[in-house]
Amino acid sequence: MTIFYKDLTERTHMLGDLMLTASQLGLFTTVGVYPRYSNKALSVSKGWTGIEKPESRAPMIARIKVLQLLSLPPRVKFALSPREELQLGPDFDYPGGVMKVVDNRRYVVAGSAQSGTTDLMLASILLYAMQYECRFHHFGVRHVTVEDALSAVRLDEKYFGSEAIYLPTGHGTEMEHERWYIPWETDLSPNGTVWLEHQYFNCQVTTQKKFHWDVATMAPLNLLQFVGTCLNSEPTIWEAGLNDPCGMITTMNGDVQVAMMARDRWWEVPQE
Repeated sequence: MTIFYKDLTERTHMLGDLMLTASQLGLFTTVGVYPRYSNKALSVSKGWTGIEKPESRAPMIARIKVLQLLSLPPRVKFALSPREELQLGPDFDYPGGVMKVVDNRRYVVAGSAQSGTTDLMLASILLYAMQYECRFHHFGVRHVTVEDALSAVRLDEKYFGSEAIYLPTGHGTEMEHERWYIPWETDLSPNGTVWLEHQYFNCQVTTQKKFHWDVATMAPLNLLQFVGTCLNSEPTIWEAGLNDPCGMITTMNGDVQVAMMARDRWWEVPQE
């Protein structure tokens, strides 16, 4: 049983590392499994996912989030940090921790280093992934101008060591949507590859860059609803095509909109 939980926490932490490395962001992430009636961990995997920030207070703050959730009575089956009933004061007002009782065990995930709601979005995705298989498909950036998109594509081609695949929608003056997918071959992914997507919408003006993580899972609506419950926000749902996500949930990371999209199948980006 201990081996099972060790594998579970390590695999979930690895998913976080994959998502944060692809986005070139950093998050101190703690993933733990605890008995319902004890704070003695069955397994904990913790450390930086993505870009490490050595001078950050994020490791300490992540620990505070976990301790708040573990201090709750066993009857509590689901909780988020911070916990006002603990009356710890504003110095401990840290969103980004989530706990759920599963099979009489407490699954706890806490993330720290981004905005509070982005920490929480990522932590809730990982907690869901502890229960149901989730595979990270791509990290996407929507650009304000096509020049910005092309510049970012060149940088990511160099960073991830591979050539972009260009997938336009429309032609000439009817061009609606341009996308560039850069494959990143990595052992962190069970599929061996994830993608970096850069996109520019000629038909929809945007005034700021937007990010999203795209996750494949068998029941994407359930993932969206769970993350939405954690964020106290309703996901946007649409009728999806064969290889498209079916919805998204958004929040803000500082002044940048970030989102999670979910789909029901893995899609291999075509080479042509």
